[in-house]
Parts: sequence; structure tokens; C-alpha cells
Amino acid sequence: MVEQYMSENQPKVLIVEDNQAVCAILKEKLEEEGISVDVAVNGEAGLRKLGLSWPDLLILDIVMPKLDGAKMVRAVQAKKDISDFPIIIITNITKAEAKRRCAGLPIADIFIKASSSLDAIATRVQEILKQKK
Repeated sequence: MVEQYMSENQPKVLIVEDNQAVCAILKEKLEEEGISVDVAVNGEAGLRKLGLSWPDLLILDIVMPKLDGAKMVRAVQAKKDISDFPIIIITNITKAEAKRRCAGLPIADIFIKASSSLDAIATRVQEILKQKK
């Protein structure tokens, strides 16, 4: 069963990330800022969650087991117009490689986990969610 979002009025974010520590810290930070967060541990789980509930924003790792992030989004894109659906990439590959792998996808921003602060990611999430209102 899918975790229920905290409130219908809260913005909703789905984090698809195989690193449980990164996922937990980011989830906690976003929830502190009043954002409802659901998580998936790989691309396959992310696809299942998207099939049940559509978030306002997707935070996605690229390199994951079972189904990588770019392939997951392409699978969604094949069935649904996601041209205006914001996606933030969090990864440890280079920005250039992330852009190459995600070419043609509606990527709002890319953060390298090793060199990006949690505050910077959370601030960008808030900016994007405000733009969607």
C-alpha cells in the first residue's frame, strides 16, 4: 500500500533514491518545510508509486538498481505528457553525464550529491513548487 500523503493541501514530492541515508535526510528536510514526501527505493518502485499517486515534483537519482532514473522517466513519458512535470536529479555522476542520460526529459535542475547541500536542494524544491501554483 502506498504511504498516504500528509494533507491534500500540501505540495507532494516523490523521491526515488536507492541510498536510504540520502533519502531519509532529504525526506526529513522537506517535511520540516511543510512538503508531503513519499519515497521509492528504485525506478521500478518509483513507477508503481507514480501509477497510484501523481506528485507535484519528482526528485530522482539516475544510477539505481532494477531500473535507472532516466529509463523510469522515459517509461512514464511514453504513456503520459510530462513536458511540464518538474524533475530534480540528484546523482553522483557528473552534470554532463546526467544531462546526456536525461536528454529530452523535463529536468528542472541537477545536483551532485557529493557537492550539493541539503539546503540548496530544499530551496530549489520550494522555488519550483511556488512556480507551479
